[in-house]
Amino acid sequence: MKFKTEQELGKKAVEYLNDRKWEVYQEVVCPAGVADIVAVQGKIKWAIECKLSLSLAVIGQAVRHCPYFHYVSIAVPYSNSRSEKSVAVAKEFLRWKGIGLFRFCNSDYGWYDQPLSLSPKLNRKAMAHLIKLYDEQKDTVGAGSANGGHFTPFKKTSSEIQRIVKLNPGIILKDLIEQAGHHYGSDSTAKQCIKHYIKTGIIENIKMERDGKFLRFYPVKGEK
Repeated sequence: MKFKTEQELGKKAVEYLNDRKWEVYQEVVCPAGVADIVAVQGKIKWAIECKLSLSLAVIGQAVRHCPYFHYVSIAVPYSNSRSEKSVAVAKEFLRWKGIGLFRFCNSDYGWYDQPLSLSPKLNRKAMAHLIKLYDEQKDTVGAGSANGGHFTPFKKTSSEIQRIVKLNPGIILKDLIEQAGHHYGSDSTAKQCIKHYIKTGIIENIKMERDGKFLRFYPVKGEK
C-alpha cells in the first residue's frame, strides 16, 4: 500500500522515532523554514523532512537545516518501482552533506528498510540553541501537513496573554508581561508589540483602557 499523503508518511516516521525513545515535535518553525519533524534526545536535536519523493526540493530543504541541527535526515516511501540508480546518486550527495535517509513502507507492522537507509553525521557545531520547541508542537499539527496552522512562539505569547487577561481583568501592562512571558528580545520590545497587536486585533478578544498613567487590559465582554 502506498502512502497517499506526506502526513501519512510523517505519522509512520513519528511512530518509529517514539518507539526508539525520541521526543517528537511536529511542524516546527525553524531559521531555515518549517521542519516536518524535530526529534530530541537529551541535547541532541534531529530534523527530519518527510516527502513522497526523493526530489531536489526536499534535499535542498534538508541542506538548509544542516547548520541548526545535530542530525538531519529525509524520510521517503520505499518503492520497488523507484530507480535504484537514482537513489544511489542521491545517497552519494546526502552522504557528502552528512544527511541521513529513511525509506518507509506503509504496512501494519511498521516495516523499516534498514539496509537501504543512510545514517546522518553528527554536527557538533550545530546552532541548536536557535531551535525553540514547545509542548504544543507535539500534536497541534501532524508532520507533513499541507494546511499550515504551525504553532509559533508568537502564538504561544498570544495565548498566554489571553489567558492571563481573562484571569486578571484590569491587569496593567508591566504585570501582564511578567506573568505571561514572551518570545521577544526585551521587555520594552514586548510592550510595544503587544500593545500594537491588541490595538489592531491581531491578539484577539482583549481591550485596552487608559487609567491615569496605566494601561489596563480586559477580556472583551462576552468572552468566556
